[in-house]
This record gives sequence, C-alpha cells and structure tokens, in this order.
Amino acid sequence: MRDEEVDKKEFGQILVTTAHPNIIKGDHYHKRKTEWYCVLKGQMKLVLKDTKTEELKEFILSDKKLQTIKISPGISHGFKNIGDEMLYVLVYIDEPFNPKDPDTFVSIVI
Repeated sequence: MRDEEVDKKEFGQILVTTAHPNIIKGDHYHKRKTEWYCVLKGQMKLVLKDTKTEELKEFILSDKKLQTIKISPGISHGFKNIGDEMLYVLVYIDEPFNPKDPDTFVSIVI
C-alpha cells in the first residue's frame, strides 16, 4: 500500500481484524474517515449503504481474488464471515483512531 493509493501523504492506521464463521462486524459509518478493506484469508460479504441516498451495494470478498474496496465517509459498512474458516481482513484507515474523537457512528446494514 502506497501513499498515492490511499490519496494521502500522511499515513493513518493499518489493522487486521478477524471474525469466526457467521460473525458480523462493523455496522457503522464515519463522517470524515475513509477506509479500505482487503480479505487476506477467508470469505466475507461486505454491505455498504449510503447514509444520504440509502443506496445499497454488496460485495463478496475472498482470498481467492484479492481486491481492495474503498469506503468513503458517509457510507455505512458492515461485513459477515460467510466462509467456513476464520476470516482475516486487512483494513487501512486514513486517520488514526482517537478515543476522544472516534468519528464512528452506529448503523445497521447487515
């Protein structure tokens, strides 16, 4: 992952999140943060919902075809492990987490 791929010169935060089969995670949106998701191992259904237009998009992501999905501010997002094994997702967020100003708002999309 390079600066030009994440549209910023300042680096944010990288994390790996995991989920057991049938577990749902996320279900939130940000007003200013952009996130990028890439499945490293396993398979997930990623659901995105525009908080203004309510347009829904669904993606099936897996380690069989590596791809990165960009999630812009104002897009609710949640995912479910739809595979039979542990899911590992690489996440890049363009702003480090700040517990005093988390910019995370609950929404149910999946």
